[in-house]
Amino acid sequence: RMSYPRIAAKVARECWSLEPSTFRAILDSLHSHKPGQQIEAIHADDQSETISDYEAQGIAVIPVHGIIGHRLNQMEMLCGGCSIDHVGQLVDMAADDENIHSIILDIDSPGGTITGLPELSAKIAAVEKPIVAFTDSSCASAALWIAHSADALFATESSHVGSVGAYIMLLDSRRWYDEQGQIPTPIVRGEFKLAGADFKELTTAEREMFQASVDKTVSKFKAVVLARHDIEEQYLEGQVFDGDDAEELGFVDAIFPDLDQVASYLNESRSV
Repeated sequence: RMSYPRIAAKVARECWSLEPSTFRAILDSLHSHKPGQQIEAIHADDQSETISDYEAQGIAVIPVHGIIGHRLNQMEMLCGGCSIDHVGQLVDMAADDENIHSIILDIDSPGGTITGLPELSAKIAAVEKPIVAFTDSSCASAALWIAHSADALFATESSHVGSVGAYIMLLDSRRWYDEQGQIPTPIVRGEFKLAGADFKELTTAEREMFQASVDKTVSKFKAVVLARHDIEEQYLEGQVFDGDDAEELGFVDAIFPDLDQVASYLNESRSV
């Protein structure tokens, strides 16, 4: 279970790079609960996969599964969240382990929040060992940012790849306040202190401020994507593609049927 205020605050204020359907599910979960309640996780995934077989080959497989977030607590991770901090720690460990020659980021994620993402991206890009990303399911939004920080992205032909973009979802609750007979009366100093507050209309200056923040984030995202992949700008507008189409458009470097084949490719590359 997760704390309602913590999740509600992320929804209302943070910049997201997340598949809209997943964000909609989060909103639906929030709207069905009252403040103060605990909410059930909407996504669950087992991240305790056995990877000893790959480690025996000198390959570290790092799971990037679920909704990506910064400084997630243990309960949020157990409920299906993917901690940016935890992934970063695993990358550091694999990079420092003399018994590991290559790293695979095993991705199954619709994306998540932006905070901490540029730092993880830089960490992955700085790894001196071969490090690749692979998805046989979903690699979208923030997860694609992570994947394109690696040396290459491999995918199955039926996987889903893409969704370059970001957004801030500000909620307008003025009708709800009216129905409850509540009249918010803020006493505030600072032109933008209440920017995005759900009880008032967004001003033009506030909208421009939030839009500038989203534009800046997307520029950073596109820079990572285009650093190693030649993709036409028209395909960087939030679309999601099947793995084989993603390969044709330049998002994916090669199609592999499964993780075993990726591991075999890395081992064979060492002997060349």
